[in-house]
Amino acid sequence: LAELARVLAPGGRLLLDLMNPARVKATLVPESRTRRGALEIHERRHLEGGGTRVVRVVKDVHVQSDDGGERRWREDVRLYEPDELDLLLAQAGFGRLRREGDFDGQAFRADSPRQIVWAQRGALASD
Repeated sequence: LAELARVLAPGGRLLLDLMNPARVKATLVPESRTRRGALEIHERRHLEGGGTRVVRVVKDVHVQSDDGGERRWREDVRLYEPDELDLLLAQAGFGRLRREGDFDGQAFRADSPRQIVWAQRGALASD
């Protein structure tokens, strides 16, 4: 965020599209197997904490093809609670203009699919 504040003109706007931590915690599917054509996809997911807070969602993916090929990788995504994100924005010189819960502009709630934050460099935070 500090680098974004450095390169963004005063008054410039920033849009962040993040996962909603409350929704992720409530709906996380620990394990799934799906088939897509010739691919068998096995995913394992878990939450990792940082003290008293859940701060990451980790997903291990194993894809196996019918011809014997396979790939494995790990996705590790940081979760930001709304109050924590507001503090980080303020520390970097941004004011939050608004927070939405989806791409249609619906109000942010605990069960919103996303956390979409509009911020402005040098602006005061608002609700």
